[in-house]
Amino acid sequence: MDYFLVFIIIFVAVFVGAAFGFGDAMVAMPLLTLVLGLSVTAPLVNLVSCLSSFIVCSQSWRDAKIRAVIHLLIAALIVAPLGAYLPNLIPEQVLKLILAGFIFSFAAYNLLFANRAFPKIKNVLWAYLFGALSGLFGGAYNISGPPVVIYGVFKQWSALAFRASLQLFFLVLSLLVFSTRLYQDKFSADIFNYFLAAVPAIFLAVVVGNWLNSKITKPELFKPVLNSLLLLLSFALLL
Repeated sequence: MDYFLVFIIIFVAVFVGAAFGFGDAMVAMPLLTLVLGLSVTAPLVNLVSCLSSFIVCSQSWRDAKIRAVIHLLIAALIVAPLGAYLPNLIPEQVLKLILAGFIFSFAAYNLLFANRAFPKIKNVLWAYLFGALSGLFGGAYNISGPPVVIYGVFKQWSALAFRASLQLFFLVLSLLVFSTRLYQDKFSADIFNYFLAAVPAIFLAVVVGNWLNSKITKPELFKPVLNSLLLLLSFALLL
């Protein structure tokens, strides 16, 4: 029964990530933790993210804003070690509440006032700012996604560029986390068994996610769906 639930949860999570570029970990972590516990879920989701992001990037890297991703990664990797000190200053639940409130307000504004969108940001310094926030939150609470997602919205990337850029960013981070966990011997036989059982779900979910992404490339479709997903993300942060 556990393997069946893992298959379904990972399928849904990877489908979301493949279609929109983010959200897979937000779906997988709370649900899989209920089934497997945190000690198994965290490294399992890392393995899933590595494979799913690699598949998506191998197909769509030409659509990625590679220079922007490099700027984001430089800032994130430099600041991430400092994130370890953030929990001493701000409790996790307080930070999640603040972050969820910001994301909710941001997405709700975009949905309610679509004709008054935020201006497009152009200065490269914004990439370093959002990348630093991603590294800070990622290093502290494993919440690296939201700042980069909002940066992509501010940049007004197309559906293809949005997905490809975010997946490339997450692929690099996932590989670094994988290397650290492998060095620390965090992968057990059970984790690899669950991962192998989920591999068909990953490939199937990427195919379906690619199909959906190709259907929502028009801004009038992509933007409302994206902001609706951000609303769900804000609630997921509170779980």
